[in-house]
Amino acid sequence: MKNTTKVLLVAVCFILTATTLVSAAKPTYNNIQSGLITDPKGNIITVGSDKWGYNYQAQMFNGYRNNWYRPTIPVTSGDWIIVNWNSAYLNNIDRDLNGKLDQHYGFSTYKGSGAWITFHEFRSYLTAEGGTAYYDYFVKLVAVPADATVHSGYWYNANGIVIGLDASPSGYVYFAYIQEVYNDPYAEITGIFYNEPLPNGLGFY
Repeated sequence: MKNTTKVLLVAVCFILTATTLVSAAKPTYNNIQSGLITDPKGNIITVGSDKWGYNYQAQMFNGYRNNWYRPTIPVTSGDWIIVNWNSAYLNNIDRDLNGKLDQHYGFSTYKGSGAWITFHEFRSYLTAEGGTAYYDYFVKLVAVPADATVHSGYWYNANGIVIGLDASPSGYVYFAYIQEVYNDPYAEITGIFYNEPLPNGLGFY
């Protein structure tokens, strides 16, 4: 009986010690549900889509293009865009507790971070006949590898193979356009507009 009691006490102590170690090792961070994280303009980020179209929990934007810039009064018409990104580009947690969602966490810049972002734009224009034509444009951007170099508007990997077009003129430093798709039935333009030589899957980098 005494031996059984000792075994049980040892087992309980082991479980309590293991639980304490796991609790101590558990990372501390704030999530969106905490109400402690704000967007670039100081608005508290909440779960679900906000008045502009950002859904930070789902890591996407779905709304009018001009609302991407968070105007004081959201616009209610115009071109539409759908934007998706991964956690390396903009996470839905705050691990360094600075009140902002993590960007390229663990890296000083996006270079080598594995980040990606996509834009799908829907627009319209007046035709020569006075009608309205509709078209859409889709583009993939990836953060370039740590050993990538840029020359004459293109990013190259360590083997000298083109990764894609340099996206820094558009404000995306250390990013490359790896694929562009343009569909305009009225102008009879449909399909791939630009495609990098390397695989264009978002997880490739």
